[in-house]
Amino acid sequence: MTDEPTGAAAPGAAAPTGTPYGPAVPATRPVPTTVSAEPADPAEPTDPAPPPGPVPPTNPVPPTDPTPPAQPRRLRRRLVLVATVAVVLVAILAVGGTWILDGLTHLGHRGPQVTSATGTLADPVPVGESWLTRPQVGPRWEVSVGEPDLDSDAAPAGALASGERLVAVAVTITGRSAGPEPVHGLDLAFRSPDGTVIGSSATDAWAPRPRISRLPTIYPGSSTTVQVMLAVPAGSVEGGVLLLTTYTEDDPAAFAIR
Repeated sequence: MTDEPTGAAAPGAAAPTGTPYGPAVPATRPVPTTVSAEPADPAEPTDPAPPPGPVPPTNPVPPTDPTPPAQPRRLRRRLVLVATVAVVLVAILAVGGTWILDGLTHLGHRGPQVTSATGTLADPVPVGESWLTRPQVGPRWEVSVGEPDLDSDAAPAGALASGERLVAVAVTITGRSAGPEPVHGLDLAFRSPDGTVIGSSATDAWAPRPRISRLPTIYPGSSTTVQVMLAVPAGSVEGGVLLLTTYTEDDPAAFAIR
């Protein structure tokens, strides 16, 4: 008789669920991955595929343009307006400065009174008054003719012709322009009652210098005095006048001799 091992299952009995070392552990089977058979929703957005070509850099550097951008139109208009206003202001200041200087030179003058006479033969400038030249353009002077010596002995021996007399007169010229001006074109002559005009050319060789027509530059408000010598026929002195001519030659002024 053979001994059967202890714990052997009898025929027809259920398989043992345990092991000699304890209860049996059921084997773990892997769970297969479930793939959804449902189609993708066409309304659901998807990321578009990038277009073919070079890939742009992630941090692009903006290009530098060496040429500065053009000024806006509004800024250009403002600059033009400012420049125009500046030009107008400079012109106003220049004109105003000329008027101020001219006024100051007149205020500082304390010489003979400017005459109200017309300076014509019928209304000559009286002795002791001055004449303000009135040129349309060019320098402006105030001319004062002193009381003339109608029979001067200042001529050198033999300088006068027979029957001539020397008329000597001091002439003071004051600058009345806005700036310094050279004296040119001024001259003083003697006009006899019969209309004969006698200049100073006959006495140029020995008359005192400087000549009235060759004076240096005169500044505003400054003055210079010259001696003018005129050789006049003795019979033409009485009733005559002194004639001041300027560079325009159409603005003479008559000065009385007494």
